[in-house]
Amino acid sequence: MQNLTLIEPAIMILIETLIAFLFVISYGLIRYSKGIRYKLWAIAWMIYSTTAVISVIIGGLDIDIFDGLGASGMLLGSLLLVDGANEHQRKGRSLLIYIVVTVIGFSVVLVGLVFNASYSIVYTIIGVPSTIACWYSAKQFREDITTKGLEFWTAYIGFIVWSVSSLLFIPFELMNLLNFQVLIMATGIIATGAGLFSYFIKNTNENLGAQYQISQLLGSILSHDVRNYVGSLSESIDQAIASEPDREMWLELASEIVTSMTDFVMEMRYLTSTVTRIESEKIPMKLSSILEDVSTRVAREYSFQPEKIAFELDENESILSCAIVKEMFWNIFDNAFKHGTENLTVRAFRNSKEDLIVEIQDRAGGIPVEIQEFLNNPDALSSPSAPGIGLGIILIRGLALLCGIPMNIQDVVEDEQVVGSLFQLHFKTQNVIAINE
Repeated sequence: MQNLTLIEPAIMILIETLIAFLFVISYGLIRYSKGIRYKLWAIAWMIYSTTAVISVIIGGLDIDIFDGLGASGMLLGSLLLVDGANEHQRKGRSLLIYIVVTVIGFSVVLVGLVFNASYSIVYTIIGVPSTIACWYSAKQFREDITTKGLEFWTAYIGFIVWSVSSLLFIPFELMNLLNFQVLIMATGIIATGAGLFSYFIKNTNENLGAQYQISQLLGSILSHDVRNYVGSLSESIDQAIASEPDREMWLELASEIVTSMTDFVMEMRYLTSTVTRIESEKIPMKLSSILEDVSTRVAREYSFQPEKIAFELDENESILSCAIVKEMFWNIFDNAFKHGTENLTVRAFRNSKEDLIVEIQDRAGGIPVEIQEFLNNPDALSSPSAPGIGLGIILIRGLALLCGIPMNIQDVVEDEQVVGSLFQLHFKTQNVIAINE
């Protein structure tokens, strides 16, 4: 009795700590996850871990009616993991599958109680879908992440441990080590949650940092160009005062400068609000629609026929990217025609089943080496200065960074002469059918 009295407070403290941990991680996952995949994974982790802990605390490692909660939570969480990996958001009647899965979980436990099945047999049946879901999620997570840091490996290994442990109920019960198996499974679940939470926080910080850096650069450009406008305006007014015969001409020039300065300031306000207010959450979009809108806008801006922009792509191809990706394409197109290209060629081809490469080739004479280095460097915006870099180039680099688009720029060479530039942009893809659902 004395030993039990000493152990009980320690167990209570451990349970309270575990519940607090689950609450913090669950809140963090829901709060900082972006996109359908990570939102569904966050919900799956919360349901799976919470129901499993409650069933173990209340029912222990013997089958009883409370295990229906744990079993249904495990099945529901597994289905949400698969839906998240496929980035499939159910709507309407398809939501009923979640209720069906919950009922199946309770039914498996009830059948186990009727036939006096052991704890390990019941949870092995439930564990098979969990193993499949975790393996598949780990695979998709590995393919989705290009830069694999500590956060990635924590979540990835957590998925693997979680998936393997879901099949070890029977072997560990035969060795009388079922408590150890539950501990391994809990470790995998906790590692997955902690890794995903850290990864979401890291992404949020990187996005905020990129937005701040772009805003600082835009502010510097705004200040510099407004000073130039004011200087030109002041010079025009001085000339109008000093020269009576040409006063009308100088006043007209001053009026044009004021109009241009107003348009410039309004454009900068729009760009700054676009960069800082629109979330970088990736959504499915039809690539051909985006490119057609941009080409029409550029053709109107430079007064040429849209045929000057040639497209070599499947019109049903789609990409997963953020809402401001159209502004990135616009700046690439605009920069090419601003520097004198006669035509533009846009190609799209698959590098793999889920990767799409979009190539944009111009004949504007090429881009200086220092600007190519700026565009090819994902950390370029962190540098204290970017001498000689124009607004369009800064926006191309910044918007690609915010949308998570790997980018590479190289020269187009003909007869040993640089005649243009080739932009290579890497996108994740999604079937157009999923967009129309």
